[in-house]
Amino acid sequence: MMLLGNFLVVKASLNSFELAKSKVRTRIVMQGDIEASVVNVILRSEDDVGIVTNATAEDSGQVTTITDGSATKNPEVTTTTTYSTTQHEDLVTPTGTTQRSDGGAATVDTVVSSEANTKKSFSQATTIREKESKDVPTVEDADASIGRSEGEGADPLVDTEELHATPSPTITNTSSNMGTPTPSGVLQLHDECFALLDYGLVEVLRSSSSSFCSDGSNSSPYTFYHIPDAEFSATQLDNVVLDMRGAQVSRDINSVAQDGGEHDPRFRYKPNAVFCSCGDPQDASHGAPNIWMHLLAEAPTTTNFMCQTLTSEMTNNTLNLDRAVVLARKDDHNPFFQISGILNAWVMMKVLGWDSSSTQLVTLDRALPSPVDDLRHAMLGPDRPVIGGDELQKHVVHFNTALLTPYEARGPMMSHLNDDQPCYANEMMRDFPDEALRTMKVGAHKTDPKRCLVTVISRRPYGGRRIQRVWRNEDKILSQMRSDYKFAYRFGECEFQSLDFVNMTVHDQMQIMVDSDVVIGMHGAGMVNVMWTRPETLVVEIFPLRRWRWGYRNLCQYLGCSWREFRGGSDVFVQTTDPNDMDKRLWYDEWKRFFDPLFCDAIARLEQPFSSS
Repeated sequence: MMLLGNFLVVKASLNSFELAKSKVRTRIVMQGDIEASVVNVILRSEDDVGIVTNATAEDSGQVTTITDGSATKNPEVTTTTTYSTTQHEDLVTPTGTTQRSDGGAATVDTVVSSEANTKKSFSQATTIREKESKDVPTVEDADASIGRSEGEGADPLVDTEELHATPSPTITNTSSNMGTPTPSGVLQLHDECFALLDYGLVEVLRSSSSSFCSDGSNSSPYTFYHIPDAEFSATQLDNVVLDMRGAQVSRDINSVAQDGGEHDPRFRYKPNAVFCSCGDPQDASHGAPNIWMHLLAEAPTTTNFMCQTLTSEMTNNTLNLDRAVVLARKDDHNPFFQISGILNAWVMMKVLGWDSSSTQLVTLDRALPSPVDDLRHAMLGPDRPVIGGDELQKHVVHFNTALLTPYEARGPMMSHLNDDQPCYANEMMRDFPDEALRTMKVGAHKTDPKRCLVTVISRRPYGGRRIQRVWRNEDKILSQMRSDYKFAYRFGECEFQSLDFVNMTVHDQMQIMVDSDVVIGMHGAGMVNVMWTRPETLVVEIFPLRRWRWGYRNLCQYLGCSWREFRGGSDVFVQTTDPNDMDKRLWYDEWKRFFDPLFCDAIARLEQPFSSS
């Protein structure tokens, strides 16, 4: 058991015999001064196949009861663990016994994620997930589970042949007893969250650095930063020439209508394209890292390379760049991945101590235009023009100094997309959107404090492209909500709007999120805009029944928005049985039972500052 702030993070296990092809529904009940938040229970078999399930929580006396209702071969057999709880300085110590209803041996170790001394509505904090273990991804599957386009089209977590899931950096439980939190376990979790997802990452990257080619005044020294567990790497280099004339785009398209999942706007690896001045050959056999992996498509992965020998005449008649921030986009139309890439570059600029007023953005690709382009330019080099792939194909470029930024599918936003995220409040992840809002000249507070606004981030076909996960009866449900909640807000009528963000400027997207009190949307890349919401904004993410991805839950854990998931209604078959490809139709009675208490609480928070006036 581990403590993070007021949260105790917990894991549970069942043996593989009990786990085989079973549906698992876990129920956790707490009482006393301790009220449960959403509880994550991770079940792992001997083969390390995991099931993640959330639990419900409600009042029921002086004990905590955990029941695994059908995680055994016999669905009628339940496994119940009853804990008494002792509270001391925000720690919960569970002790108790485990029984099976059939009298058999029980092999369940459970730890409870709870929140001490904080009143929380269980109706807000409750979810139940149900999943067959045969569909749970193995460790091997995880490397293929992050793909392109979380929003418009394919999902960023669907396989593509080159994109792999960011391995979630291991955050371990050092407690000697699974039932008792220890100071070392608490501190280790805090330290690891800080080191991998917060400003500690800056220091970890600095300490990970290795220098190469640093001998001689005319050399091309470069420093490689690398965190192996996270596959997070970047390079700062000096005096390097890049010749991309004649380079080909890996898989080009003319419009988004052609994007069926095979689009890759990065340049193909071009032999003899990079030149430097180093005493030793810069290849794998001489210890050089592969610093161009992911920046160029189809780059060698077994024979690492850095550069070929630089001659003096190559530095003549070239485009000279200082403090170039070099970034390559793979999923160019996907704001989730593109903002991840901007965040990664922003982190590395802090590692190097570079200010955006001194840098110039270079995009090593031929990506299609996107609203996120304005944000990227503003954050990574606003005072100089962007050098794009079209310019790189025309000129030889001499980098006096340059930063090769981390890959968009790595880094803090890609952590724990497929499983429980044990880390919460995060200063770095708060500072990034705050700086982005300031940079785009968007205030952090609502333009009208008394306005009540509910925004649906809609998913609609655009540019001739079919969209996955469309909310089929969105207009009907929205109309019913407008009618039912017309008089719910004491200081005026609450507005309900449905917007397609695809063709909106990033400034306008940000402003809408800041002004919104409730944000609703189908799972997809457009939901990355929750990054711009105010703390405590209610965020409801609607999923196909069997689609499990947690990027926006994680953002809300970092930023303080109140995230909830909804899986009710009916999945609508479109073209395939892939859960990610299902549209959705909601039933209003079911939706209102879920939404009503959440909305009423959001309204109460909005009204509270004005109630005494």
